[in-house]
Amino acid sequence: MSADLQAWASNPTLATLTADELDQIASLARVERWGAGATLLHEGAGGPRVLIVLEGEAVVSRRDRGGEARELARVGPGAVLGEILLLTGFARTATVRTATPVTALALDVATVRAAIERREPAVLALVVGLASGLAARVAALNERVVALLHEVEHYDEIAETRELVRRSLVE
Repeated sequence: MSADLQAWASNPTLATLTADELDQIASLARVERWGAGATLLHEGAGGPRVLIVLEGEAVVSRRDRGGEARELARVGPGAVLGEILLLTGFARTATVRTATPVTALALDVATVRAAIERREPAVLALVVGLASGLAARVAALNERVVALLHEVEHYDEIAETRELVRRSLVE
């Protein structure tokens, strides 16, 4: 296994792959590098690639209803960017910009889809890993939604208490 593949093997997204599977993925991928401040993915766009961050940090953001960019996450090594497009064909759901210089493994979506159709074991293992990671993020988001709903319900109780206190002070 080359030094690059050994480094990739320590990446959380690629760690479950065997040496042979990493070799096969390497034959489909290329390493790309960007400086700080580069835009990797644009919300609402399509795109030709999925990225697996090997080094560096990026900021994931999405525009709210008013058009303001809201930071959703800061991601680093092991983060997968663009997997929703690969798995579903949907447009990019967020914009990703580099916070520091970033090195990523880039996989062409069309190439990966063709390898899936050929049922190539390495690519299937990678896609299962991507889907599992995405499912884990959805589960974490569900937990966050429940917590936010609880906070909103609690906020209403606090607001009612504040109103009662305000009224008692005014009277």
